[in-house]
Amino acid sequence: MNVVALPSKFHNLDRLKTEVSVPPCLCLGEKELSLLFCNFDTISDAAGKILSRIALTSGAFLADDLLELRNLTVALSPADDARRSLVDLLSLCFGEDGSTGAFAVRSANTIEDSSSRSFAGLYETFLDIRGSADMLDAIRAVWLSAYSRTVITERIHAGLLDDSNPMNVIIQRMVPATHAGVAFSRNPVTGEDGILVEIVKGRGDSLVSGQKAGDRYTIDRSRPDGSMAAGQADHKIILDAVLPLLRRVEQHLGPVDIEWAWDGQTVWLLQARPITSIDRIEASSEPMLVVVDLYGPDGDVLEQMRPLPDFISYFRDKRMRIAEFARRHHLGVATALVLKLNRGGVELSAFLSEVVGAFGSDEVILDFSASFRQIILPRDGLADELRMLMSDPQRLHTIVVRDFIRGEAGIITHMSETQDAVVGEWSSDGLLAINRGTAETRVFCLTGPGDDGDGLPQVAVGQLYDATLAAHREIGPVQIEWVMSGSYVYPLDFSVLSAQSMFAGPVEGTAISRGYAFAPTLVLDDDRDLEILSIAPSVSLTDIPDASEMGPVLARLLARIGSYPVAPIVVCRRPLAALAPLLPLVSGFVFERAAVLSHLSILIREKGLPAAQAPELYAYARAKNSLLIDIGDSIVISSPGEGAVDLGHVPFNSSETDGDEHAYA
Repeated sequence: MNVVALPSKFHNLDRLKTEVSVPPCLCLGEKELSLLFCNFDTISDAAGKILSRIALTSGAFLADDLLELRNLTVALSPADDARRSLVDLLSLCFGEDGSTGAFAVRSANTIEDSSSRSFAGLYETFLDIRGSADMLDAIRAVWLSAYSRTVITERIHAGLLDDSNPMNVIIQRMVPATHAGVAFSRNPVTGEDGILVEIVKGRGDSLVSGQKAGDRYTIDRSRPDGSMAAGQADHKIILDAVLPLLRRVEQHLGPVDIEWAWDGQTVWLLQARPITSIDRIEASSEPMLVVVDLYGPDGDVLEQMRPLPDFISYFRDKRMRIAEFARRHHLGVATALVLKLNRGGVELSAFLSEVVGAFGSDEVILDFSASFRQIILPRDGLADELRMLMSDPQRLHTIVVRDFIRGEAGIITHMSETQDAVVGEWSSDGLLAINRGTAETRVFCLTGPGDDGDGLPQVAVGQLYDATLAAHREIGPVQIEWVMSGSYVYPLDFSVLSAQSMFAGPVEGTAISRGYAFAPTLVLDDDRDLEILSIAPSVSLTDIPDASEMGPVLARLLARIGSYPVAPIVVCRRPLAALAPLLPLVSGFVFERAAVLSHLSILIREKGLPAAQAPELYAYARAKNSLLIDIGDSIVISSPGEGAVDLGHVPFNSSETDGDEHAYA
C-alpha cells in the first residue's frame, strides 16, 4: 500500500509501533479489496460518483441518493478465490497460517482520526473474528458502513464528501485483555490540561460504545505519580503502564485520546487519534433551544448568536427586505426561523409548539449547514430528521427552517424596459423549476391590474401588477420571484436587474437574447446529473460559478468545448442553471424550451450572447454541424452552404437567404 495514502488510523499505529506495543495489523486498501471482491472497482467508482453528486447538491436529494448508494453497494460480492486470497494476505502479515486466532476488523478511512475530524464510532467494528469466511463477511460489512446515512451526513458537515477519500479496512490481532479502556491527554470537552483514564474489565468495546460505564480517573499532570489516584491495586498497576503510553503517543500526535488493552503483562495501543473537539465545537450538556424569527425584529438575539453561518447572514441581509415589503403591501409572508439547538432541544415541548407549530405549510425547507442545505421534508418529520443529523447529542447547531410553499404556480415579474408594463413568466412546475431552467413556462405582459395573465387567476394578476410597480418604486429595478398559493402571492426573493438582463418581450415567442454568432454546434443530450446539479443550492444564481468546483459533469463539458477550434453554439433542451460556467466559453444557445426569466437566460443576456428557443429551431439545430444565429428585430438561424431543406411549417421572413435558413419575423 502507498505509504502516502495511509489512512490516519493505520498511519498513527504504524509510526508508533517501534516505540510502544502495537498488535500486528494489516491495512486492506483498494488494491487488496479488489482481489477479495469481484465487482469492487465498478461499485467503488459508481459510489464515488454518487458521493460527488451529493456534495455538489449539498445533500438536497439525500434520501434518493442514499437509496441509490444502498442498492449499489449491497451488490458487493466476494471473488471466487476470495478466501484463498485473504489467507495469503494474512499470512504475509501475521506469519505462516496467519488466519488462525482471533482478529479485530476495523474501518480505516483516509479522513478518519485525522487532526481535524475523528468520525469516532460512526463506522462498523467487529471483534473476535475467527476464520476466513467470517472475516470476509466482516470486511464487507465494515466497507459498506462507509455509505451509511450517519457517515454520509457527518462527511457532508465536514466538507469531506468526495471520492478522493477511499475506505480501507484494518485487520488487527486481538489482545487477550483482562482490562481495557480509553485515555485522554486533555479533557476532551474543556481542553483543560488534565489526564482522563477510564478502565473496564475485559474488552473495551462496551465502554467505547457507551453500553457500560468504566472506573474513571482524573489525574493532575503536576503530581509526581499520577497513578496514586487509583483506589484499586490492579488499577494502579494498569495506570502505571497506561500513563507512559499516553504521554509517548502525545509527543507524536499532540492532544490525543487512545484505546488500549492490558493482558496482565503489557499495555497494548489499539487506536490513537488527535482530540478534535478542543476549541472547535460549541456544546451544552443541557437541552437547548433558541428560536428567532429570521425576518423579525429580534436582531439583538441574532447578534448574540454570531458568528452566524454565511447562508443565514445572506437570508437576513437580503431576503428580510422583501419580507418587510410583503408585510407593507399585505402580501403573503413565508415563515422562516433561526434555531440554535442541540439534540436535547428537539425533545423539548417548545420544539413542537414554537417550531413545528409555527409553519403553515405541510412541508419545510431545512438549511442545516453550509454544506447541507435546501432539504425539503414534511413538517411533521423535522424532529426525526434533526435527530438523525445530530450525531453528537451535546453539540450546538445554528440552523434555518423555512416554510416550503409549493403553491399552484411559480412566477417571476419585472418592469418592462419602457417601464409602462409588467413583464412576467409563470409555470405550474413551480418557481424552483423556472429558476433552474427545467420548467414549461408561459410569458405574459400586463399594462394594468385587470389584464389577462395568460391563464393566471385574476386575483393573482392584480396583486402582481400592483406589487411589481411598488417594488420598482421602493427597491429599484428588480426582478421578483413569487409563489401563488390560494388567493395570495408570496414574494420570496428578488434580484437587481441591469438593462442588459431585462427581457423586453418575445419575438414570436422565441427570442431569449439578441446578438450574432457563427460557430460549430455543441449538442448536449439529456443528462440527469446535469439536471440534478442545476437544482442544487451549490449552483450560484447570481453570477457565473467556477466550473472547477462543479465536479466531473462540468469537467467533461469543458473538455468537449476545449476540443473545438472556436467557441461553439450550444444546442440543448433546457436552459439549465448548471450550464452557467460555460458562458465565457461559448458563442450562443438554441433551446427546445426555455424560461426567458430563468437564471441562465438572464446571465445569457448579461453576457450579450444570442439565444433562441422553439421546438422547430432545436430540431433543426441538432442536425447541423455549424450555425449562424442573428437575433435582432427578427430571428435568423441558418446553416450556410449546406443546401436547402424542407422547412415545413417554420415561418420565413421576406428576405432572401443563403443556404438553409430558419427565419422568424
